[in-house]
Amino acid sequence: MTPLLELEGLSIRLPTPDGLRAVVHDVDLSVEAGQIYGIAGESGSGKTMTMLSLLGLLPRGGVASGRATFDGRDVLAAGKQARRSLRGKDLSMVFQDPMTSLHPMLTVGRQLTEHARLHLGISKAEASRRAAAMLEEVRIPDGEAALRAYPHEFSGGMRQRIAIAIALMCEPQVLIADEPTTALDVTVQAGILQLLDRLRRERGMAVVLITHDLGVMSSIAERVSVMYAGRVIEHGDARDVLQRPGHPYTRGLLGALPQPGAGAGSELRAIPGVPASPLDPPPGCAFHPRCPLAIDACRTAVPPLIAGASEPRHAAACIVTMADIAPRASTGSEVTP
Repeated sequence: MTPLLELEGLSIRLPTPDGLRAVVHDVDLSVEAGQIYGIAGESGSGKTMTMLSLLGLLPRGGVASGRATFDGRDVLAAGKQARRSLRGKDLSMVFQDPMTSLHPMLTVGRQLTEHARLHLGISKAEASRRAAAMLEEVRIPDGEAALRAYPHEFSGGMRQRIAIAIALMCEPQVLIADEPTTALDVTVQAGILQLLDRLRRERGMAVVLITHDLGVMSSIAERVSVMYAGRVIEHGDARDVLQRPGHPYTRGLLGALPQPGAGAGSELRAIPGVPASPLDPPPGCAFHPRCPLAIDACRTAVPPLIAGASEPRHAAACIVTMADIAPRASTGSEVTP
């Protein structure tokens, strides 16, 4: 199947007092229509920045290079007007915090209809009708009344559903959901994930789910990329990555999850150390200062993504854990996500 969204060698540089510095390096990923693709990693790993580059929303002075193809069009090479016509219409994003991403001084109806009227060229009455129907589709009761309300009149979970409704108003082909369940209780989290899954099945749209929580990822994603210090350090089918992680960092993320059946007072297993700065990563594998398996070679060269012999669609950038792979994969040849 031809990918709907494909990134090839995507790199991002941001301005610093010392000039432009790379914060995202050579990201490759491929998302098909109707697929839920997960991008995981700690804060600062480059997850959100990678997706913002597609929408032309990098910080002022930021530069993206490489190739990002959406439905056959290179969005990085597109002009501002072409990018603007995609943003919010074909490529849409649910931002991380509904408490701040929704404007407190504008009604829910205004925030739902504004971009729909711009992109779809419909009347105010038609936009309002669509908005009320969309609110009910995301399980906001009494959509007509909700249009006249303000964000502060809703709970956190309801505000997240409103943010999703805004992103869906123009029926995008790709929905980017940035930490859509952060700060929500477990019951509300489950409802949001079920909503995303139902909408992508009914609409056939792709969903790119950004999260630091591999527990959330395991319940919904079909393919997964794990990022650390601006690089993809593991990718593959979700079942392979989450059940048989190939990189020590992925193993650390999974080990830090609360374990069912753990006794009262049991401690969570945190990854030691602090995340590497994407602006000043250590030499070699950026994870080596925190890695219990690091050897001298890890400190000198950035390891390539290496596919497993029995799982060619599953690759990890670790020369220690992937040492038993087939000889053909040890050359560092490119692996297609």
